[in-house]
Amino acid sequence: MSLLKRLFSIGPIRKKIWQLWYPYLTKRLRREDVCFLNYAFQTEPSVDLDLLPDDEVNRGCIQLYHHLASKTELAGKAVPEVSCGPGGGASWIARSMQSASYTGLDLNPTGIDFASSGTSSKVFPLFRETPSVCRLPMGFLMP
Repeated sequence: MSLLKRLFSIGPIRKKIWQLWYPYLTKRLRREDVCFLNYAFQTEPSVDLDLLPDDEVNRGCIQLYHHLASKTELAGKAVPEVSCGPGGGASWIARSMQSASYTGLDLNPTGIDFASSGTSSKVFPLFRETPSVCRLPMGFLMP
């Protein structure tokens, strides 16, 4: 077993690695064209999404959000996203699925700053840093 695999197999060490890595990565990718940090998604047959020209570069990442969000009706609802990253998914869902509000939550203050200041914040500018989603009080997601 490699050293990295051993380290990631230990919960507290894995958590600390991600707590350091994710803010570092966000600072390095601080460009407006980096709106997603997921690995993308493709179905067979592929889904024919009608995307705006600016969204086309992120088609694979948007398809993951579409795959999950299209399972239920989001129009007119308050939508939370745990681990929102730079906010590209929040922006796309809010624009395309007409949610009443969208709250992105993330542990990474750098990611929250990025999401709040970039193109993601132009639809619903509500992104919050939270130390633990499991400890959120009821009503926290209400705008």
